[in-house]
Amino acid sequence: MRVFVGVPVPEALIGPCMRAQALIRGGRPVAAEDLHLTLAFVEDASDAGVEALHDELDARRLPAAKMRLEGVSSYGFPSSSIAARVADDTGLTALRDAAHGAVRRAGLVADAKRFRPHVTLARGKPDATRMLEAPPVSQAEPVTAVHLWQSQLRPGGSVYEILATYPVEARA
Repeated sequence: MRVFVGVPVPEALIGPCMRAQALIRGGRPVAAEDLHLTLAFVEDASDAGVEALHDELDARRLPAAKMRLEGVSSYGFPSSSIAARVADDTGLTALRDAAHGAVRRAGLVADAKRFRPHVTLARGKPDATRMLEAPPVSQAEPVTAVHLWQSQLRPGGSVYEILATYPVEARA
């Protein structure tokens, strides 16, 4: 089973993401309810491994974090996805570290890619030329939860299902 731990985009940032997405030509847009920032991705997890990961995440206090959009990036070669860049935040890095620690303690192996916080807006070789004129930017918004998602590959793209939600500490 493909699973990932991620941050759902805060409600106040959905609008800027959707406005930026509307400027993208081609590709497959990511639905508003699926917009997220991935903290840890596991390509192949057993049911027991997913249950152990849930237990690990459920037993931890997850650190406070904020999310702020600061531009646009393309990923893959040639560019296969367009994303809103997310500003560095020590809280997001701490959340990522907590997610990877939970994955390891659950006996699973997470993707080892370098952490470049982003929210994918479109996949499948989109053209973001127009979006460069009005890149997504926002105020910093508090992260209130982390989700454990299942990702199922389908011919039209990935389908996500939230398996569990975990609260994040409030920032003082």
